[in-house]
Amino acid sequence: MVKKNENFTRVPETILKRRKTVDELKAKHIEQSAQQKKKLERIKAQKSTFKHAEDFVKEARAVQRSRVRDKKYTKKAERNIPDPTAPVLFVIRLRGITKVTPDVRRILHKFRLDNGNEGTFVKVDHPTMQLLRRIEPYITYGAPTLESIRELITKRGYAKADGARRVPLSDNRMVEEHLGSCGMLCVEDLVHELSQAGPNFDKVNEFLWPFKLNTPPHGITKRPVHLLTKGESGDRADAINPLIASML
Repeated sequence: MVKKNENFTRVPETILKRRKTVDELKAKHIEQSAQQKKKLERIKAQKSTFKHAEDFVKEARAVQRSRVRDKKYTKKAERNIPDPTAPVLFVIRLRGITKVTPDVRRILHKFRLDNGNEGTFVKVDHPTMQLLRRIEPYITYGAPTLESIRELITKRGYAKADGARRVPLSDNRMVEEHLGSCGMLCVEDLVHELSQAGPNFDKVNEFLWPFKLNTPPHGITKRPVHLLTKGESGDRADAINPLIASML
């Protein structure tokens, strides 16, 4: 039997109604999310299992255009074009690898440019420039300044730790630990080595992950059009530095 003087916690009716409404909204949201997920999965399955004949024709034509373009730039690479005077170039990947030939994909992988908006440093020599000219429709490159190199490392620099782990380059101890045997103790040593293409350039470049950059504010055109014809790809020389600044 309940005693009359026992105290009970009374919950106002408005709070009880509010709780009920919130619970109903949560249940409705969960149900809608599940239905939306099933719908997206169904649409994705339909796209992957069924293709129109026009899609195959379109893909075949795109691959054929890519082959013709590759032949054109392969011939260009064989010409006696003077190499840049700068010791180091910064190369940026502009677009994906769909609808391109295996040779282009292989060269891009050689430069560690497996994704769009990725960048890496390259030491200038004649064989390297021949490869770059073969993939010019898919990249842009130029001579970075000392300030651009410093900004890239300090803002977007990631190092390889334990073989493959991607770790932010946040302090100088990491540099000393991995490259101390080469006489490098801080980030400024990395900047100097990359800018001058020093004897340990390859070790420093291997120590750094490819730089993952943002899409520039003006965007990148999807068509692989050269700079000389008002496109985005090709050699920018010193004009690569404003592009780097806009993608940091």
